[in-house]
Amino acid sequence: MLRALLTNLDRQSQARPSRRSVLFVERWVATPAVDQMTKHTCLPFTHGSRRPKALAPGLVLLIFVGATAYSSAGLAQTTRLGVFGSIGMGGEAEADLDLENAADLDDSQDLDATFGAGLSYDAAVAKILSLGALFRFYQWSTDNYSWETGGDNRGLGLDIAFLPRLRFPARKLEIYFAVPVGLSVASKDDNRTFLIVDSAYKMGLGHNLGFFGGVQFPIDRDMALFGELGWQSRSITHTASAEADSDAEAELTYATGQVTLNAGFVFF
Repeated sequence: MLRALLTNLDRQSQARPSRRSVLFVERWVATPAVDQMTKHTCLPFTHGSRRPKALAPGLVLLIFVGATAYSSAGLAQTTRLGVFGSIGMGGEAEADLDLENAADLDDSQDLDATFGAGLSYDAAVAKILSLGALFRFYQWSTDNYSWETGGDNRGLGLDIAFLPRLRFPARKLEIYFAVPVGLSVASKDDNRTFLIVDSAYKMGLGHNLGFFGGVQFPIDRDMALFGELGWQSRSITHTASAEADSDAEAELTYATGQVTLNAGFVFF
């Protein structure tokens, strides 16, 4: 009978491992990075012990992945190349005709829609500030002025501008403010005035200034859409000979201002 009792106890011990043995195996499986190196010397622990947790590496990995995604969206890029179209609406062209041997004349006409296209490039120099340059071709036209004969005034122009931007990332968007300022050159058609009979107007030279607010939205890792709305002004002076067989000069200065919309693509 004693032998049978001992045999029964031995079978029960083999079928049900002790709680200490289970905890020992559980600890070894739960923390393989630590216990595999010391599995020959680690000691079993009691049920009330605290298990080591690996939250810190996971948190670091999550932050890294988030920062990488944010950068790949194009909002943290340091350089940008923009290609855009432009349309100017409303506004006036104030003209001042300065005649060397006669009284000055001035008049104003409504501007027709102004169309253009251009390139921009800027690079980040601080957390929210970028600096760059802008090149834009445009076409302009107005009705003829009181001293002119012929059809409408027309011409082509080129803006070359210094381009500072304040940039404010907001989730997936970037909101920015830009103040392009620089030089402009423009042509004028061959309309003559009743006081200018000797030559067409020469290529004009002047300056430009704009104030814009815009939004940029990434559509790919290396590309984004953008649109900006603001006010664009220019002042350009043309010269012409005032009288036949004379060295007298006339200066015609256009001062224009329009609400302008620019829209296009940015490449990082």
